Amino acid sequence: EIHSGDWSSDVCSSDLDRFRGLVLAQQSPGVQVGLFHEGALNSPLLDVQNTRYFMTRDPVDPRLLAPGKLVLDKYVGEIYVYRNTTALPRAWISDALTFSGNEQVYRELARTGGSSLHDAVPVVVPGLAAGREGARVASSRAPVEIVERGPHRLVLKTPPAARGLLVVSELYYPGWQAYVDGARVDTLKAALMLRGVMLEGGQHTVEFRFEPASVRAGMAVSLASAALLILYVAALLL
Repeated sequence: EIHSGDWSSDVCSSDLDRFRGLVLAQQSPGVQVGLFHEGALNSPLLDVQNTRYFMTRDPVDPRLLAPGKLVLDKYVGEIYVYRNTTALPRAWISDALTFSGNEQVYRELARTGGSSLHDAVPVVVPGLAAGREGARVASSRAPVEIVERGPHRLVLKTPPAARGLLVVSELYYPGWQAYVDGARVDTLKAALMLRGVMLEGGQHTVEFRFEPASVRAGMAVSLASAALLILYVAALLL
């Protein structure tokens, strides 16, 4: 659950708003056009969100679409359902463009309109060396299989030959922790607001678990209490 008073949730909400602002042009301060105007549906930023379907009461003007971008999938109850043919998978491996902070990632997406996202995804790498802004990390790509997906856990199967940036089209939020074959690794912020992790190759399983600090602190207290109880009982038995 995200609370409005949570500093982390405010940061994530800001990232989401800025991402949305890159997709939807502002006609005036605070006023944005809809997806079905000005060709916003063509934005590759929607593809990285794994946005596969769009619904509308009116047919989309083909003049606003890139060729082959949307295909009319069905017409149900006066609703047009379009399929996005360029949507990326829920999880995929990509080349990475490394940046030291999310502001730099935002500037890159604003500059390019996300045109390179199908080929290379900008990602925040903590401790990035000076002069390495925008440096490209090549990948060895392979399909990623979703083994398990729930509200607090995501398990992915990746071929050992896969290397590079693994991107998940789910919101980055503090508390999500990545594990590669059971070993804890850095959870990275990719494409301004998504989760990612760097793969070095040789791995088999990548897991994301939601482990907020409050839960970890509670577990530590519980373990400490249990240890004290064991020592107390042992002392009574001596």
